[in-house]
Amino acid sequence: MSYTVSELTSILGVNEKTVSRWMESGLKTVAGCSKPYLIYGSDLQAFLKSKDEKRKAPLKQNEFFCFGCKRPRRAKRGSKKVVGDKEKGLCAVCSVKMSRTIKPSQKYYQKPLFQM
Repeated sequence: MSYTVSELTSILGVNEKTVSRWMESGLKTVAGCSKPYLIYGSDLQAFLKSKDEKRKAPLKQNEFFCFGCKRPRRAKRGSKKVVGDKEKGLCAVCSVKMSRTIKPSQKYYQKPLFQM
């Protein structure tokens, strides 16, 4: 199935300029068509998946993804807190707030080894 730019903006809830930037950065349009540009749904899915894969960064045990630095970073000493299923802290480099979800397999790190 193919979509126009205006259909994609309403379906995805993004601006037309966003879709235009996607087309400039590699989103394929249907060959031979001029305005309105048509985009295959399968091409859009592949583009968005590859875009998400590029942004993923593997995190080590004590790292967070810093939205200021756009890189995995450690938290400032003393700023790390556990709130429910989230770990929160401040970036050691730029002091931006960071958080990460604690996976069920990692929850044993939060429990004390010995209870007295």
